[in-house]
Amino acid sequence: MTITETRTVRCRSRAELLALPPAQFGFSPEESVVAIRMSGKHVLFMGRLDLSHIGEGCLDAARSIMAMAASNPAPDSHWMLLGYTASPNLGAALMASLADELDAVSIMVLTDGASTWEVVNGTLIDEEGAIVSDALTEYIAELWPGEVAASRDEAVAAVYAWQPSKALTTAARRRIEALRDSE
Repeated sequence: MTITETRTVRCRSRAELLALPPAQFGFSPEESVVAIRMSGKHVLFMGRLDLSHIGEGCLDAARSIMAMAASNPAPDSHWMLLGYTASPNLGAALMASLADELDAVSIMVLTDGASTWEVVNGTLIDEEGAIVSDALTEYIAELWPGEVAASRDEAVAAVYAWQPSKALTTAARRRIEALRDSE
C-alpha cells in the first residue's frame, strides 16, 4: 500500500506562484513555459517546454503536453501557464499561442526574474516586482530541501554511453570459455 501525503501551498502573489516550479524541478526554468494542469486545488500534471519549441510548432507543443497530461484526466480541470523569459513580450505572445491550442487555460503569468505580469491575449498587464515572502521561501525549502540549480544543464546529469569494465569483460569471457556445454 502506498501512502500519499498531501500538502497545501498557498501562493499570495504571481511571484510566489512562479517560485514553486524551480523548487519542484530542481532548477530555474529559463526561456520556458511551465504548464500545470489543475483540478480544483490539486495538481494533476506539471511539465516544462522550451519557448523555442512553442515558437516552432505551437500545435505540436500543445499536443505534447496534452498527451502527457492525459494519463490523469479530470473533466473539471484547467491549465495554468507560467512563463520564464528574458524577453517578456515575446514570451507573452508565445504563451498566448500555446493557450489558443489548449483547452481551459485559466491563468497565464510571466516573469523575467525581476518583474511579473499577467498575460492576457498575448499582452503583459499589471507589472509587479518578483518578491517572494520569507514564509513561502522557508516552506519551499522544507518541502523540497534540495538545492535549486541555476539552469537545467546544471541540474541534469550528463548522460554517457555505458562502457563495460574491460577487466570484468575479460574475466567473464575467460569464465564462459571455461564452461562445459552442459553448464
